[in-house]
Amino acid sequence: KKKQKNMATYQRKRGQSKYEESNIDAFVKTTIEWNPNVSFAHAADAPTLESLSSGGNVKAVLIAGKEETLKAHPIIADTPALSATLEICGSGKTSATFVGTTRVVIGVIPAKASRTNSSGRPDVLQAFVKAAIG
Repeated sequence: KKKQKNMATYQRKRGQSKYEESNIDAFVKTTIEWNPNVSFAHAADAPTLESLSSGGNVKAVLIAGKEETLKAHPIIADTPALSATLEICGSGKTSATFVGTTRVVIGVIPAKASRTNSSGRPDVLQAFVKAAIG
């Protein structure tokens, strides 16, 4: 039977440096109170750009979908800057613009997929998220 170690074995030995201790305390606090800079919402649950951007508190919004779906979506159809951004965006590509202080990235999911790709195209969605986070 494997002998279990006492928890004291894993405890960090405290140093004499106040600077080191404050850095470690700050790291632990940051880890515990971590707030991610990315959140996800479905456009159907947020009918306006302001609601998608949490009233301007979010610095970037990614809107992804197939071209025909994006063209018909009220957020894009009712915002001339977004309609123009969608027009210059190619299939499988992203294009960005600012609406107020919010950076809006539009990603067009290709309509075609190879037999080994899902029609949801997670392969391009990963690139879209990277472009939005930038």
